[in-house]
Amino acid sequence: MVASGVLLVLWFPVAYAGFRWLRMRTGLDGLATWILLTSIGFYALVDPTFVPLLVASTVGNYYLGRALVMSLSADRGPSRSLLVAGLAANFAVLAFYKYGGFALGASTIPADTVGRQTPEHLPLGISFWTFAQVAYLVDLYVGRSQSSTLLHYSVFTVFFPKVVAGPIVRHQQFVPHLSKMADQAVVPSNVVEGTILIVLGLAKKVILADGLAPLADSVYLAAATRAPLTLVEAWTGVLAYTFQIYFDFSGYSDLAIGMALWFGIRLPLNFNSPYKATSIGEYWRRWHMTLSSFLRDYIYIPLGGNRQGRVRHYLNLIITMVLCGLWHGASQTFLVWGGLHGVFLSINHAWKKSRLNCPTPLAWGITFLAVCESRAWFRADSLGTGWYLSKTMWGSNGLVPSRSALQLMLDTLWTPVPEYQFVAQAYSTVAETLGAGRFLLLPVELLLSPTGRNLLVMGLSILVVFGLPNSNQLAQWMLSQRSRAVTLMAAVALGMVLIVVLWVSLASETQTFVYRAF
Repeated sequence: MVASGVLLVLWFPVAYAGFRWLRMRTGLDGLATWILLTSIGFYALVDPTFVPLLVASTVGNYYLGRALVMSLSADRGPSRSLLVAGLAANFAVLAFYKYGGFALGASTIPADTVGRQTPEHLPLGISFWTFAQVAYLVDLYVGRSQSSTLLHYSVFTVFFPKVVAGPIVRHQQFVPHLSKMADQAVVPSNVVEGTILIVLGLAKKVILADGLAPLADSVYLAAATRAPLTLVEAWTGVLAYTFQIYFDFSGYSDLAIGMALWFGIRLPLNFNSPYKATSIGEYWRRWHMTLSSFLRDYIYIPLGGNRQGRVRHYLNLIITMVLCGLWHGASQTFLVWGGLHGVFLSINHAWKKSRLNCPTPLAWGITFLAVCESRAWFRADSLGTGWYLSKTMWGSNGLVPSRSALQLMLDTLWTPVPEYQFVAQAYSTVAETLGAGRFLLLPVELLLSPTGRNLLVMGLSILVVFGLPNSNQLAQWMLSQRSRAVTLMAAVALGMVLIVVLWVSLASETQTFVYRAF
């Protein structure tokens, strides 16, 4: 199975080149047909087995939507029954592929495979395109959306930048952009903004997420085998994974949003610096924003929201978040993760009602600790592993690494990892040719060693997450600049980032996006 992230980057120029060529020679339907064909072609290359399922789901939901609209317009007929049948059919397909083994206690996405492979029986992106179509049916029923042609609906469902890992776009957000595609000229600012987001998304994925993966993998694997871990080691692994999953998923979202902008389609923002949140409620307004709004509008509010008393309010929050956990996959640890967030949200709402104040730094610290605690369970391969890692994070196995573990880190401090060995040799050759002293080699050897690389990537991650604006804010800032000097400096900086991305991509083994497994 071809890595979806790599193929997305390679497929985009082909799809866009054909789009620009056709734009001068055909109308809206011709452009939409090209996008549809390239989107199906992309999915076929990534996951050919389930192309028929994607097509059948798309066509079936479209005609179900048409029948629902006709029933509603006649003000009679089984409109509610049609909606229930449509929702049941969509969730039945989702449950069949994602949760078939859950009743037997099997986890379809073990912790040591999350982020590197997807189970062969699981269609890529099924959660994302199923939720988008469920929202479409509900929006038709309540009057938030209108039906469109089969061609436009199909493009909405399978549009290649978002089909594998979102964002979860609603029909009424997408189709208006598609309808204007042939009429409006190419907007240069969209292309510039899209380019910025693509480069930043690649940097998040290739440099940071993939750079953190070995550190996270080693700790979670140690926890799964019950190897001795200390508080520092456990927190190092959990922090690495907490940052990794953010950079991985937000990086993919940046790619999807950036590529869509080249076609004149603006997808909704999916991340807004979630780890800067000062409450768990704010965190969910910043993290995976399209999923959060889906859960709010289609689960939490229909359950009654906060309109039926305090106890029912908290119960609705917990039910919504447990279902969110189930959305991620068939694993008891996902249920624990969702349940924890439901409890955290209930506590957050109770605190707000108490009208007590909490200093902002303390509120941020508590929120981030709660998120990290939940991540220990999210990635764990079993309840036992989650519990072992969680209690280790709070000091049950000691505080600092053993002397042997520290010695191992020191032993590898000046030994380049294999994929960067050629860089160290090339640098050494150049330094010796120029007559440079040994002291000039030490920093490079440090940065290319496993320990040095881990320290560097972790430090960069902390800086990016807490010290810098997010991708969307950076893109908007760059677009707002009127100074040529500042614009040139920003362009040079982006170019340097892209060079580093290409170098790391060539030197390292490419991993798939974490959220392609959900």
